[in-house]
Amino acid sequence: MRITLLGLSNNSGALILESIRSRHPTASVTVIENVPRTSDAPFLPPGLDVSFVQAEGLEHPPEGIMMIGALKPAAKRGIWEFFQRKWDLDVGSLGCIIHPHSTIAATASIGNGVYIEPGCVISPFAALGTMVTVNRGVTIGHHSRIGDRTMINPGCHVAGHVSVGEDVQLGMGALVFDHVRIGDGAVVGGGSVVTRDVPAGVLAYGNPCRVIKELER
Repeated sequence: MRITLLGLSNNSGALILESIRSRHPTASVTVIENVPRTSDAPFLPPGLDVSFVQAEGLEHPPEGIMMIGALKPAAKRGIWEFFQRKWDLDVGSLGCIIHPHSTIAATASIGNGVYIEPGCVISPFAALGTMVTVNRGVTIGHHSRIGDRTMINPGCHVAGHVSVGEDVQLGMGALVFDHVRIGDGAVVGGGSVVTRDVPAGVLAYGNPCRVIKELER
């Protein structure tokens, strides 16, 4: 199997490549980088065939499953826009990496370019948009909606009928109660207990979660 990662950071690289090795131990992984590499990639897991190439000069991406190799919303957006312009890509060309030790309900909807780590539970009728990151140990409740490029950090629990916008970051261990709405671009701090709606474009945290400040856009 051939897997192409568009861009990769040292922080996300170890997680993504280890997940690939867990599910596809004999995969051949090509990382196409849009910026010069600043390290020798010490995060590479043993036994996985990984090669790094620069996007400059490549007329077309290699064949195989294609995915954005970053976890945070801003990085995902930037990398995707670069390669979309370069190769006129459609979001339908992105594949998913879902760790085999996660549980995905048969009625859940998973968008293109989604990355799901081990120990996650995606409940019935939940819907994940494109390029969503779901870190280890996360639970997403029934009928909840997660917007494009949103990053859900380890140990978060999102209850049922929750609406999370695009480019949102939920900090580690955050608890989001049922029927709450979180607006686009909001950042919810780790350990927060979200019992009411969070507006778009704000930093919010605490128990109960409250708005701290507006974020620059």
